[in-house]
Amino acid sequence: MKKRSVILTLAISLLSAGLILPIARSAAAAGNPPPGARPASATAPAPMTAKQLMDLYLGIVEETITVFEPLWTDDSKRVPNSGFFDVRKYDDWTPSYKGYAGIVTVPANGLVDFAYAILLTETDKPHFTAKKIPRAVLLDHAIKSIRWCCLTSVYVKNHYPYIYDNTAPQFLEGRYWRREYGYRADETGFLTLAAARLWDRLDAETRSLVEETMIGVSPKERFLRTWIPPQGGNQDQAKQDLGSTIGAAYLFPDRPDKKLYENLVALAGIDIASTLHDFANPTPVLGKTVRDFAQGWNLYQDYSSDHHGWAQVWYGCDKLFEGWFYVDFLSRRAGRPMPETYTYPGNGFEGILNRMRILCQPEGDPISVHGMEYDSYYGSGLLAYLYGSVIKKDPVSAALEEKAAHLLKRNSDAVHIYDYHRNNQAKAALAYLVHKHGGGRAEPLTFDKAWAALSGTFHHPWWQNLVHRASNKLASFSWGTTSSRDNHFGGAGNGVTGHVLPARLDEAAPEPLLYMHPFSITGETEVSDAKGQKHSGPRTSDLYLFTRDDAEFHTAGRVTIGPVEQRSAFFSFDDGPCLFVNIFKAAGEAKLSWTGVPTYFYARPGVTTSRRYFDAAGERKLESPHQGQSSWWCVNDELGAVMLGAAGAAADSLEVKRTVGRNWARTDAYKDKCDTIFAAPVRDAALKPGDIAGDVAAVFYPEWNHAAVAEAARALGGSALDLPSGWRGWVIPGKKGAVPKRHLAVVNLDAETRSALIPLSFAEGAPVLSVATNIQGKAGLTPLTLARFETFGGTIDAYVESLGPAAVEVRRVALGRYAIRPVLGKTAKVTVRLADAAGPVQVIDAQGNALQEVDAAAAAPGLTFNVSGEVTVLDRGAADRDRLGPAVEIGKIHIREDGRATVPVIANDQSGIAGVKIFMDGKEIDSRNAGPFVWAGWPGKGYHTFHAVARDDAPAHNERKSDAVTILVQGQYPENED
Repeated sequence: MKKRSVILTLAISLLSAGLILPIARSAAAAGNPPPGARPASATAPAPMTAKQLMDLYLGIVEETITVFEPLWTDDSKRVPNSGFFDVRKYDDWTPSYKGYAGIVTVPANGLVDFAYAILLTETDKPHFTAKKIPRAVLLDHAIKSIRWCCLTSVYVKNHYPYIYDNTAPQFLEGRYWRREYGYRADETGFLTLAAARLWDRLDAETRSLVEETMIGVSPKERFLRTWIPPQGGNQDQAKQDLGSTIGAAYLFPDRPDKKLYENLVALAGIDIASTLHDFANPTPVLGKTVRDFAQGWNLYQDYSSDHHGWAQVWYGCDKLFEGWFYVDFLSRRAGRPMPETYTYPGNGFEGILNRMRILCQPEGDPISVHGMEYDSYYGSGLLAYLYGSVIKKDPVSAALEEKAAHLLKRNSDAVHIYDYHRNNQAKAALAYLVHKHGGGRAEPLTFDKAWAALSGTFHHPWWQNLVHRASNKLASFSWGTTSSRDNHFGGAGNGVTGHVLPARLDEAAPEPLLYMHPFSITGETEVSDAKGQKHSGPRTSDLYLFTRDDAEFHTAGRVTIGPVEQRSAFFSFDDGPCLFVNIFKAAGEAKLSWTGVPTYFYARPGVTTSRRYFDAAGERKLESPHQGQSSWWCVNDELGAVMLGAAGAAADSLEVKRTVGRNWARTDAYKDKCDTIFAAPVRDAALKPGDIAGDVAAVFYPEWNHAAVAEAARALGGSALDLPSGWRGWVIPGKKGAVPKRHLAVVNLDAETRSALIPLSFAEGAPVLSVATNIQGKAGLTPLTLARFETFGGTIDAYVESLGPAAVEVRRVALGRYAIRPVLGKTAKVTVRLADAAGPVQVIDAQGNALQEVDAAAAAPGLTFNVSGEVTVLDRGAADRDRLGPAVEIGKIHIREDGRATVPVIANDQSGIAGVKIFMDGKEIDSRNAGPFVWAGWPGKGYHTFHAVARDDAPAHNERKSDAVTILVQGQYPENED
């Protein structure tokens, strides 16, 4: 330790003498952006009243008439007293899936019939829409449609041909439609609800047709639905089978076999939301326990899920809560409680809700962290948030539901085309009924308070994803799907992608801004190897590391694309910007093309409006194609980016053009569009072994206006830190103030060298970091040790200047707490400058005595004092502001052959960790006040579920519970002996 101190002191002397050049420059050079962050509203938008929300939903339901009546076809000449809404009239179904329109015709008709049923039974309006369509027309078309769906099925005795020429063969039996069990389409769910609502208005013949169809389409046994690669979860199969069973279970109470169908519906409550936790769950249901009924799992243990290799919320949220509300609707109609499998404490639907709350975007949709597979921004999270708002009485969910409702209306008003993956009008109908008959919602928080309640960082290990929710943004970075690493449905990357969304908390119904594209930020790559074989990417990462606490995360890793590795890092800072760092390294001869760093802005007529685009050349419309040179861009004064080249190299090539979004079932004419900014692309770069290409970084500034982004670009130009070869690092301008905040990011992407000394100096002094920094004058020298793909980063909110010849060592201990000691025992005089000090600010000696105390105003110009021994500078107000629970998760559990399990807990917090409790099967088994947080012992044979609760060291003693992890211990072992 003495030797190291002498070396550091010598290095600081050389730095002060000018023999080592500081890399981070004075405040003027290093970047204090001018005031220009997007202004917040003085008051948050007030929540809607319950009546306003119900009227909104009913208005969407009424728009069903406008959307579908043009599709009405009376088919009574062919099928007695029947007709249908003919979605074959759309010309934008994908030609690559011949017969898809026939598959979705029955569910489309069920949606319309259900919506019409609600208008007929919940209102007394004589006519509807501006065209004044009479009630009698709605009733006539709904009943004829129900009859047509039944009479064209294989299930009724006297049936008539379906539209078989336009239907995929797997959906047909001869010339009639039928649904194979497990088929990925819910054909009769909404049709069942429609028939139930209109039952009193159906004649005996039609009721008989409905019974034949519902009994015929229903499964007669419980099927095993479980996760398999490369498919992922099969929870949608369980839900679609439920949609085929509810009619048999609820509409015909006098049938002798009704118990069979009721049991299938009950067990679907487990299967739809199944996880490995079910195998260890002792909760009583249906006279047994959950674990007695467990037979497979579809959702990951944190209640995330995927499908076709996509972390897509349509399959993991929207469809599943449709199923929950099917059963809720029909149980209320039957006057009996829902099966316990849907309502027991801690059930899977509660887990899904909690995950969807964390993923909620400012617009009200959960973010698809791997990129979109289907349409965007239509309210895909609405039913989950409705469940939270009305069923669970959760005020956060109530606020999120309002956002989702606005989004549903925006999409419904603009997109007058049916798509099976949206079901807008049926969602609105369900929501209306639940609000009217569900006992009222929770009183919603204002959205800014709901957003704050969800703040923090979150790791989804099965998605290989990290999410950061802060006051100014939602940031996400993913290393790709784990279910289909090499065989990915759709062929568009494997979900290695990043997203930075500005929070925009001052807007009641913000216009959708970003499109979640599978190539967002990371870009699309094409590599040709020496043999001419082409490889596309990025592919799923086989190696990534990350660090997170309650207020920020950083991660780095690699993906392999033929003979080339793409090595990347992503940093998300507390209430600050995000940074993406990238290089490509060739292992063999190759030719590389890369789109650069793309950002996709969502565009759909009626949903979005024209946007303002700024760069160094001036202002224009974002939707106007453009190519030029600029190291920065900004859109709508809501999101901007600065491009950085390594070692001062230029990274200022930009192209703006419209691209097409994703929905495999439709043609480009229908799909979402993206106004896309491609920054710093690489075209046909010839690489030899060891060559580096695409050596760029991008700083994303959410909620900054274009003037502030332009100033940040000027400050950042050529400012890369002088680091060992293979390392990359920058000091990034942050929040402006009398003492500005900055953000430090360093990553080792390609170096065998593991250690570096980093010189840093600013006008305010040297930065105080979470590792010890030696300071003389305003010059600091920080030693870092980073293995490959390790990162170091943090927000700089304190600076120290030594005012005499003696040097000091400083370190950020926790939020608002900074340790200072003289180097080599010499008394030093220092000035400490704090960014955004809350006060009171104290100087405390090693014995805990307060040597000095001032308020925030007095601390603003700097606090000056002598240091003869170690002291702590404590900003008590800053610590008081910490209201976030720690980042906590169960690490990888190791099980020995003798059954002994080692359960590590990873917990970090900006205020430090005060303690961790570890639980097994709901019972506390260990409690520790200091790390390492590890329990080891013999859980015993069978499945066991672990979770942890971490408490931080802030005055509020914030707690957070980890996601649970379930393991299987096999064989005979001693019971928990440790």
